Amino acid sequence: MCRHRRLLGSLAVVTLLLAACSGDDDERAIDPIDPPSEDVDADEAGDDPDDAEGPSDAEADGSADEGVDEGVDEDPDAEDDEWAVPDEIDPDYAERVINELQERINALTIQMRDEVPAGELLPAEFRDAFASIYAPDVLARNLAGIQTDVDTGFEAFPDELGPWIYEADSILEQDPQSCLAVTGVADASAVTPDGSQLIFDDWIIVLQRAGDVDPEVNETGWLLYESVALADPGPAVWEDACA
Repeated sequence: MCRHRRLLGSLAVVTLLLAACSGDDDERAIDPIDPPSEDVDADEAGDDPDDAEGPSDAEADGSADEGVDEGVDEDPDAEDDEWAVPDEIDPDYAERVINELQERINALTIQMRDEVPAGELLPAEFRDAFASIYAPDVLARNLAGIQTDVDTGFEAFPDELGPWIYEADSILEQDPQSCLAVTGVADASAVTPDGSQLIFDDWIIVLQRAGDVDPEVNETGWLLYESVALADPGPAVWEDACA
C-alpha cells in the first residue's frame, strides 16, 4: 500500500464574523416652547391631547420593545448547527466534514509527537480520541498504523505538520442518516517529509454515527471509513457503498 494512502488513515473550520453597522441618528435641534399663557385658547397653543409629550400606549405597556426583547431572549439552542445533516448532501458539505476530520487528526498527531516518547504504547486517551474519528470496522487498522508512527518517533512527518486538504468533486452515493461516498482531490503536501507536493485523486467514505462520537473530539458526527487513493478504483469498490 502506498505510504501516502496510509497517511490519511494515520493522520478546515472557518468562523464567519457578522458585524452589523448602523448610521448615526440625525440630530434635530428643538427650540424650547414657552408654555401658553392662560388667556390663549388651548387649540392655538398646540395643546392638543394627541400632541402632548409622554409615553405612548405602546411604550407604556412595553410592547414597543417586543422586537428587541425577542432577539435577546432567543434560545441559543435554536441557532443553526453547522454540522446538521441536510436532506440532500452536496459536495460543499462533504468537503467541510472531511477537512474537519483531517484537522482533528492533524491536531492529535502533533499532540502525540509532543507527549508520547518514541516506542511507547499509544496511551488510552489517544486510542479513545481516534475511536471518535474512525469507524469501528477500520479503527484497529488505523491504530496499528499510528502505533508504527509512534514507534519511529514520527520520523516520516515534517517538523511543520499540517492537515490534508480535500476538495470534493461529487457525491457518488449518500444516505444522510448513515453514509456518504465522495470523490475528490486530496492535497497531502503538508505531511510529506521534505515538503514536496503530493496531490492525487481520493475516493472517501464517511459514516454518520453522531451517537457514537465524543463531541469534544469530533463535532461533525461523521466517522472516516475508507480512503482509496486511485484515479478510478472501479465499481467493485463503490457498488452499494452505503448499503
